[in-house]
Amino acid sequence: MKKPVLVVSLLIIMILSVNIFISCDKDTDCTILVTVIDGQTQKIVPGANVYFGKDSSDYNVTGLTDSKGQFVHTYKSPAIYDMEASIDYQAKIDETYYWAIHKEGHNSFRLREGDTIKRDLILTQSDSIKKLY
Repeated sequence: MKKPVLVVSLLIIMILSVNIFISCDKDTDCTILVTVIDGQTQKIVPGANVYFGKDSSDYNVTGLTDSKGQFVHTYKSPAIYDMEASIDYQAKIDETYYWAIHKEGHNSFRLREGDTIKRDLILTQSDSIKKLY
């Protein structure tokens, strides 16, 4: 009678041990891939400044979009992060003034353990004429 109980107990311990070791190898990396798009033309925006992060945090990341208008980053911790992107264009009008076009977009995203998410960030436009110095 004691032998079957011992065998069942050992079997349960082995199953629990395997589950503990498997769960320790869990992939906790979280990846965000953002594509920056001009809201007016609906075209991708290469060379846009991108920011991912949280206020007052060591998780802040900055960079530029690639030729496909994309920026990717992998975090080790799941959380809710802010994302921002912007780009400035300038065109000279004459010797004194130039036309500056500033486009920017803001949003947030939530990453969970093992997630890889893709988001589009749409830039909107703010025009202004500025004097050259």
